[in-house]
Amino acid sequence: MRSWWIALVLVGFVIVPAPGERAAASCAAPVLETVGGSGHPPTVPRGSTITVRGRAFVKDCDDTGQGRGGFGCSSSQRRDPYGPLIGIRLELRQSGRHWTLGTADGHGDLGRVSWQVTVPAGAHPGRATLVAVHGGRPPTKLPITIGR
Repeated sequence: MRSWWIALVLVGFVIVPAPGERAAASCAAPVLETVGGSGHPPTVPRGSTITVRGRAFVKDCDDTGQGRGGFGCSSSQRRDPYGPLIGIRLELRQSGRHWTLGTADGHGDLGRVSWQVTVPAGAHPGRATLVAVHGGRPPTKLPITIGR
């Protein structure tokens, strides 16, 4: 009976984790989408005007509860205040060429951004990539197809 009790206590130590560092994760990465294109990836004709929307273009967020305001991207952090990114540049890249299509600022808690742009007439029909360049972070990419 006594050895059974000791075994139960030892199993309890294995199951119950010891206190330590909290797990950390990142909030959602920025994403892009087109309005007015069709298919997947979206096909957009050369010379056409399209709307490109994005979300989650924010400076920082706290999903571990370590910041002053609690959990989530509405929380403020001590090291870098939360807020939408500004000066987000949208480019079209294709076969080693690139065109700057516009620059916009993120808005609101979700870091929403929108550009209304014209697909360059000099782009060739085929694969291309819309790229949002923002604040020294990895660029956000959206594959598209340029139509005729």
